[in-house]
Amino acid sequence: MPSLYAKTLSQVVNDTLRYCNDYRGEEENGFTWLRSEVIARANDLLLELVQKTGILRDTQTIPLKKDINIYDLPPDCIRPLRFMIHGLGGNIVLPRTMSELDLQGQPLAVKGDPYYFLRDHLAPSQVAFFPTPYRTGSTFTRDSDYGLLRQIKDADGNLLPFDANLPLRRIRGVPFVRRGNGGIIREVISTYGNMQVTFVRAPEKWGAPEKYPDSDIPDWIHPHLKYGVAEKVLISSKRPLHALKLQRAVLKWAAARFELQRHCESLGPMPGMEPV
Repeated sequence: MPSLYAKTLSQVVNDTLRYCNDYRGEEENGFTWLRSEVIARANDLLLELVQKTGILRDTQTIPLKKDINIYDLPPDCIRPLRFMIHGLGGNIVLPRTMSELDLQGQPLAVKGDPYYFLRDHLAPSQVAFFPTPYRTGSTFTRDSDYGLLRQIKDADGNLLPFDANLPLRRIRGVPFVRRGNGGIIREVISTYGNMQVTFVRAPEKWGAPEKYPDSDIPDWIHPHLKYGVAEKVLISSKRPLHALKLQRAVLKWAAARFELQRHCESLGPMPGMEPV
């Protein structure tokens, strides 16, 4: 449940317009700026905040295919942090460059379980694994007409992890597709034989007025979001009062962002320091 510090999109927009001396009432446009403009700047701010701090992180499984070495990253991946084969309990896949492989004279036709990944010479949304996977990762299709599951095994007989306390609602940590006709599982992707990627993910689009930012963005920074949004809004104004407001907003937002960055550092290495 959001704390008393949490702010919805509507509240942040209203706070921003008030700070800019542009407030005309709840859900109304300001004298100078449209609410749609402020909402657009608020989304820009969240994306920039995540890019600079790495506060939003996620882990997903990339299904590997036999003889295929180039794969798409998750669509909301801003920056990959770590690749591991066979899940979080498996082997770390280390970063390499094509130049390093060229210097070693390494043949790229080698097949096996990948232990390197490469991102140069590829699209920003792609990654290549080396050696080329010699087998397809373990997945299977299963339909169930019942809500209670005691255990799940993949095609290779590996017991897949899931939260036994939530058997009626979801299977934690196992990617699957929920069906709408009573069946609860359609496709299950095992971590065994597949690649697990941990990455900085993009924030969800902030559109609905009553919506809060992503839950992993701490509530305590919500009251400061108005300064970051105001900085992006006021930069286009030439009015003397707006110039003074802009100076204060820049200082306030820089201090709040620095505190969030320190918070991220307490969670582990900063994403910018990762070897990827």
